[in-house]
Amino acid sequence: MSTAEEQVNQKPEGEQDPKVNNSDETQKKNEESNDGEWDGEERRSKDRPWSDSEKNDDEVLSPEEREALSGDVEELTDEAGVMTYDFYSPAHINKSSLPALAIINEKIIESLNEGLTDLLQREVEVTANDIEINRYGDFIHSLPTLTDTNIINISKIDAQALVCLDGALIEIVMDSYFGGEGKLGEIDEKQTFTGTEISLSNKILEMFLQANKNAWAKTEPLEFQFVQRELQPKLINLIDESDLVVISQFKVSLDEEASYIRIAYPYKSLEPIKHSLRSMVPVQDSEADMQWKRQLFNSVKAAPIELNTVLTEFNLSVDEIINLKTGDVIPFSMPDSVTVYSSTTPIFTGKIGSVNDSVAVSINSWIKNNKS
Repeated sequence: MSTAEEQVNQKPEGEQDPKVNNSDETQKKNEESNDGEWDGEERRSKDRPWSDSEKNDDEVLSPEEREALSGDVEELTDEAGVMTYDFYSPAHINKSSLPALAIINEKIIESLNEGLTDLLQREVEVTANDIEINRYGDFIHSLPTLTDTNIINISKIDAQALVCLDGALIEIVMDSYFGGEGKLGEIDEKQTFTGTEISLSNKILEMFLQANKNAWAKTEPLEFQFVQRELQPKLINLIDESDLVVISQFKVSLDEEASYIRIAYPYKSLEPIKHSLRSMVPVQDSEADMQWKRQLFNSVKAAPIELNTVLTEFNLSVDEIINLKTGDVIPFSMPDSVTVYSSTTPIFTGKIGSVNDSVAVSINSWIKNNKS
């Protein structure tokens, strides 16, 4: 290339070459201004409140700020008196139907007691825990690893529910059914149920569903039909994990061993029959309640109470008592104050006197501990 051509190709300093891309030009300027790789210092805006030229670039927060953020949040909220609120918590749910379910559970208990006693030919005690409302996901994950979980269909309300028989319960009933003492073996080591255990579980499940049908008969004529068995409850997607379920737990006890049968209703499935459930529980009449309290109070006030007091006590020998005869006089000084008792409970203190030729006690003061 000639010298003239070189001079033509050379551009004056600062003149832009239209063939050069804007991004390339920006990159070139950044490299020239920073004289190498950008370290972040030149781009920091001095007028921003978080800019601090004295701090290191890697130290966005001071040690004090990092320590404050990494502190114990639980402790701070406790000191401030702030309570954590779980928006998914079922605490705000209307639980007016639960007393009715408790009544139904009592009927189920009667049927199960009778049925399991006949099945095992020995005394079985069935009790019910308090009814719970929980998220479906929490309920499923709270079940024992080995659980016979059954999906059932409930007619009329067109819903499905879960009946869960703990593996420990099947183990206990199995041992008792074949002549054992109903002891629990190493259930943690078991991975699945045997065919015989499934057959026995079917008997218990059929008995439980019939008990439910009988218990609901006078409230709602519901039918409970078995649909499907699943030995891995976590695989059952009956409803969304965040949806609520109403859980009834029945504790089956054989001597020292015990385990559970659980039934979980989707909360929404009880909505169509909530009026029937509420009608089972008598509505409290505040006026009638106050009238009953007044009657009880007046009845208690009218109850007769026998009072007694002790004027004095003597220390006599057996010989002196034997020699006493009618007409003998035992002299004593009248006490200044006596204690009046109801049975053996001291009620108040008083002074002995007489009214119309009758011995009387003048009340001086209540004994405070017994004034109630």
